Amino acid sequence: MKGIVILTDGSIQPFNGGAQDIHNAVGGWIEGVPTMTNQVSMYCCEEGKLLNYPLNRRATFLWAFLGGSMHVLAGDQLVGNVVVVGGVDAQGEDTDLDPELEARLRWVMEQMA
Repeated sequence: MKGIVILTDGSIQPFNGGAQDIHNAVGGWIEGVPTMTNQVSMYCCEEGKLLNYPLNRRATFLWAFLGGSMHVLAGDQLVGNVVVVGGVDAQGEDTDLDPELEARLRWVMEQMA
């Protein structure tokens, strides 16, 4: 599946791969990040906070924008690299991130700077 990786330094890289590639990109066990949209799936490292991974400000901002604002307002934050791909299909499998949606998400994240 295709998507993006939001690195802790704020940069964004293309992503193309499967579950093992997500595991490698986030640096550990995969944890789904709850959002209020079915158009994207976000993944971080399940043990990122325990391993003291650095705060990912850009991914946290995007998470709040995508419906995670209650988590963020309660003090939760995303740490480490975060992978964003398309939402799940009828079989429950992640899909490619729509290129137009990716462009809009990039614009939203750029507003944080």
